[in-house]
This record gives sequence, C-alpha cells and structure tokens, in this order.
Amino acid sequence: MKPEQIEEFAKINCQDTLEKAKSARSEKN
Repeated sequence: MKPEQIEEFAKINCQDTLEKAKSARSEKN
C-alpha cells in the first residue's frame, strides 16, 4: 500500500470507529 492509501484507509477507519462509538453510546443512554 502507498502512504496515500494508508492515510485514506486510516481516515475511513477512524470515521467508522467514531460512528460505532456514537451508536454504542446512544444505545446505552
């Protein structure tokens, strides 16, 4: 993988993790 691809993948992965964390929090409350 090229550095640009890794960066893009990291961004997507970060967003995905944030979304999961948000939905997990919503379910708890």
